[in-house]
Amino acid sequence: MERRRGTGDMSSLVSLVVTLRPTKPATVPAHLGPACQAWFLDLVRAADPALAERLHGASRRRPYTVPSLRDTGSARRGQVTLDPGQSVWVRFTSLEKRLSAVLLEEVAPRLPATVLLGDAELAVETATADAEAHPWAGQSSYETLLQHHLLSSATPGRAMGLHFASPTTFRRTGGTFEGMRVPDHDLPLPLPDLVFGSLADAWEAFAPVKLARDVRAFAAVGLSIRRFRLHTRWVNDGRSRRWGMLGTCEYQALTDDPLWLRLLHLLAAFSFFCGTGRGTTAGWGQTRTG
Repeated sequence: MERRRGTGDMSSLVSLVVTLRPTKPATVPAHLGPACQAWFLDLVRAADPALAERLHGASRRRPYTVPSLRDTGSARRGQVTLDPGQSVWVRFTSLEKRLSAVLLEEVAPRLPATVLLGDAELAVETATADAEAHPWAGQSSYETLLQHHLLSSATPGRAMGLHFASPTTFRRTGGTFEGMRVPDHDLPLPLPDLVFGSLADAWEAFAPVKLARDVRAFAAVGLSIRRFRLHTRWVNDGRSRRWGMLGTCEYQALTDDPLWLRLLHLLAAFSFFCGTGRGTTAGWGQTRTG
């Protein structure tokens, strides 16, 4: 069993990809986000119980994301069949230095031989945070993103594309209208203010340097959608049932202001680690540029 680790020092942003192979054929729910999250927390707990307790008990936004299993094939009636001839993978991302260090130095080198996700037993094959070894793996830091995007002398283009690789939705706060009570609700649509507002919220929660700009308000009036290729999926993750959208969306800034363009491209790059929308710790909102 090969386990590889990306190079670099104490990165504050890490994406660790773990490749798995079913030990025998198994049929499991298509969305295993909560099961993958539980395994992630178990791995962290074995390395650092206090950190796991903090992650599990956090009431605000949590500094990690976990998708469901990937490369599982097409779902049928909410189920997928895993075959020993086909590897699958799961991804753990971290948005803070302590958790990143635990993932790289404690979790990756000491993964168990097998894991049970749903009713499927899977053998652990590889683990890597090396972007050259897997397209969804990688390491960076807030400082690196700032240097590359915000402090660069080059002015980025007005267009930026995002790929929503797992079901994505946004929570909207209800209210009252003409005496009617409108409840909180989900909106599986990548409107500019919802997407970039979500990314800005994650940056403000964990980055050492704040943006000091109202990104959500700007995106509502300063960004348009050029084109998109999206579809929706009904997801039952065992905790709740709701619609999510997947696909690609290209945005166009309606200004040539260099600062705003740099901020938007910075947040688009950050999406690779933080995800978008709600439920990113349990399978939702995996995002990257493209």
